[in-house]
Amino acid sequence: MSLNIAPKRNAINKRLSTGQIISLTGHEEKSLRHAYDYMAGYAKRKMLTKKIATKTKEYNNITASSPKNKSQLLDLSNSPNKNLHVDLRTEEEVKTDEKYILKDEIAILEDKLKTFENLDHVISLKDIEIFLKNIGLVVHKKYIQNMIWEIDEKGDEVIDWEEFQLTYFRNLQILQLISDTPAHVPAKDIPVNNEPNTFFHIMEFTIFDSSHKGTIEEDDCMEILYARYGREKLEKELMKIFGDKLRGTSGGGTLDINTYLATVTAATGERAIVF
Repeated sequence: MSLNIAPKRNAINKRLSTGQIISLTGHEEKSLRHAYDYMAGYAKRKMLTKKIATKTKEYNNITASSPKNKSQLLDLSNSPNKNLHVDLRTEEEVKTDEKYILKDEIAILEDKLKTFENLDHVISLKDIEIFLKNIGLVVHKKYIQNMIWEIDEKGDEVIDWEEFQLTYFRNLQILQLISDTPAHVPAKDIPVNNEPNTFFHIMEFTIFDSSHKGTIEEDDCMEILYARYGREKLEKELMKIFGDKLRGTSGGGTLDINTYLATVTAATGERAIVF
């Protein structure tokens, strides 16, 4: 796709391994990389983090409990089974041993997570599925497969860093063109190609939600929109995202992923995203 849009000031051209040339500012690339690193490998990172949290909770519960320091011996002298193991430890010793075991397990899991974080990752179907579920959007696998297929330039059924940048750049061009088009021109008359944008909207939400709290607020978006469109168009672009949820229109100024997708599609004249 090629749109006749002047390069943004301070944007840097980059040629991808697939031959396409993209243009992003340093701030855009930094925000984009932050979002990509969060989504890539999300499923396994979430699994390891959950295991660490569970083990840590068990460890803290044992530490907080007050041992009675009494023997837990069972009287097995009359038992016909002479092979039964007799635990000679006191309750305090049992708890101490459990703490050491849990501490070792937590350390192993933390090492696994650290090693995992230091590797390069791609965004898989499972990453997108678990990520969306975590922010409140349950999507059938066939729709996620379609999202990946739409932007999977290399045909390997995952989204890598280059594909992530490319779909962002292409959709950013379209948004810029829409923003520069006079208000009286209907959205359907703006000469843009049908660039896949479902995943892009999810990317944008993730970029705005840089602290990963699962919702976005006006303040989360203002710096990015200001850098992208300038002061003159800032309020208009905020309105496109927040609609009647904008604080200035007596709204709460906060959106979850479902409300966000509904408002951005309505503002651009797109069909509502239905999963």
